[in-house]
Amino acid sequence: MRKPRKNREGDAGGEARKELQAFAVRLRQAREKTGQTQQQVAAAIGLSNYNSYQYWERAQRWPSAEYLLSLCRTLDVTADILLGLRSKSGG
Repeated sequence: MRKPRKNREGDAGGEARKELQAFAVRLRQAREKTGQTQQQVAAAIGLSNYNSYQYWERAQRWPSAEYLLSLCRTLDVTADILLGLRSKSGG
């Protein structure tokens, strides 16, 4: 009998994985719109190196709420936009 795969913290499966991948795309697009590099954004939000930021853009982990807020401020976007919560009607 096969052992079930253990989910590590930050891992996502199924629908959650799709949401994480969509977040990663929106994050990258927001960063590119500002003309910043991953290293610049990481430094601006207080990361000592940009490995954690890379995890976010590679859809490997979600940022904490604290870092999500810092990302919004640095990239001049709302959390609704990054998280894909904005309604189709725009409101």
